[in-house]
Order: sequence, then C-alpha cells, then structure tokens
Amino acid sequence: DGLNFGNTSTAYDRHRPAIARAERRLYDHVVRRFGGGLSGRPLRADARDLIAAARTALDRLAPAGDFHLIATGGLETAADVAAALGAGASLCGWFTGYFEAFSRHGHRLYAELLAELAAA
Repeated sequence: DGLNFGNTSTAYDRHRPAIARAERRLYDHVVRRFGGGLSGRPLRADARDLIAAARTALDRLAPAGDFHLIATGGLETAADVAAALGAGASLCGWFTGYFEAFSRHGHRLYAELLAELAAA
C-alpha cells in the first residue's frame, strides 16, 4: 500500500513563477488551451513538503502493514532523491530527470546515481 506524491499539479498560477520567462507565453497558451498536469522541476519543493507531511501523519497513525510514500515530482538529481528520502519517501520514481541523467551518463546512470547518493 502507499501514496504517490508530486507527479503533477494543476496549480498553474502558483507554479508560473518557476517557468522560465522566455517560456511563459507558451506555458500560458498550453495551460489555457489544453490544461493537464504540470510536472517536473516546478513541483520539487511541493512534492518534498507533501512527503514530509505524509510521513508525520504516518508516524502518528502507525498503520499495521507496510505503507510506502513515493516521491515523483521534480526529481532530477541524486540530491533531489536524497532530499525526498530524507523527507520520508521510501521510494522515488523519476521520468524527466531520468532522461536528462541518461543523456549525461548513458548506461552508467544508476552507478553514477548510487555514487552520488553515497557521497551526499
């Protein structure tokens, strides 16, 4: 059992300042025309805060079985993964950050991630 936090958000106005100025016109157009969920870097802090709040609630409620908190929003680097784990996530899922890291490290991606996590 578990919950996934931070994958997407429709709080467009709140996250708009995190969008690069050069991309805001396009962002506004896509939001107005298509909607959908915003993902990636703008959600990093929200996802971490949600994980921390959920961890606090789980510690207080003490469920009988395993219950996992899964961080998925805005994970790009080993530091992001470490922060999510430190906030109380037991699993981290990444998509956009994975492709960025794969472009830098290729098939050594996980070896690099683990080395960075060990150094953090």
